[in-house]
Amino acid sequence: GIVNQTGGTVTANNWVSLGNSGGASGTYNISGGTFNATNGGFLVQIGDNFDGGAAGATGTFNISGSAAVNAVGLGLSVATNDNAVGTLNISGAAATINASNLLVGGAIVDSGSGTPDTFEARNADGTISWIADSVGVSAINVAGLTGINDGSITGTSGLAVDLTQHANFASFGSGSTVLQEFVLIDNASAVSDGIFAGLAEGTFISIGGGKTGILSYVGGADGLDVTVTVFAVPEPGSAIVLTLVAAGFATRRRRK
Repeated sequence: GIVNQTGGTVTANNWVSLGNSGGASGTYNISGGTFNATNGGFLVQIGDNFDGGAAGATGTFNISGSAAVNAVGLGLSVATNDNAVGTLNISGAAATINASNLLVGGAIVDSGSGTPDTFEARNADGTISWIADSVGVSAINVAGLTGINDGSITGTSGLAVDLTQHANFASFGSGSTVLQEFVLIDNASAVSDGIFAGLAEGTFISIGGGKTGILSYVGGADGLDVTVTVFAVPEPGSAIVLTLVAAGFATRRRRK
């Protein structure tokens, strides 16, 4: 099933599951208007293999334009059974995304309270993708828990960042001068669990076009956010300095 929302307001009074059974596929596209899932502690589950099945369930949530999404929880592959796959794609800098909790890959919720609180080995995969426009990207604003499956349990989490459409992309490079920091997840408190699979503090990640930036889980003005920092096109002899910058990111993470 596919739902396209281009305006107006949609309010969910119960759980929202995109892909809700073995072999099922659900997609929600929102490019304008408001989507609310905030009543009674309910969660937007992107990929929820509720009825089981080896084929799993696939859920995709595409947020773009001036859309506003407000959810008590956003869960990518919040699987009550195995093999769910959830993908959240965020395009441009004009969207507003607010979540009380964010869980990525293999997360479940407490069956009594409806409050996301832990991970279990559910063989569920969740990926978030940010695609910039000329201005930048839209951050996910998280008021409570941010939990990311680092691969230590069955299932995994993924991250993709594409800044090729940014107005300053041509000046992004691998130099030693910090050019811009992009906030991906704006946390009110520190990331409580895990990292994106294989992406430790200070890791160089692709930002498109063969260029890279440095990923941090202690970025932003408050040192609590998930960010990507890009550098200016390098000057001669700057490679050693950049290596020291990356080492500094890793040291800051360990101190936290």
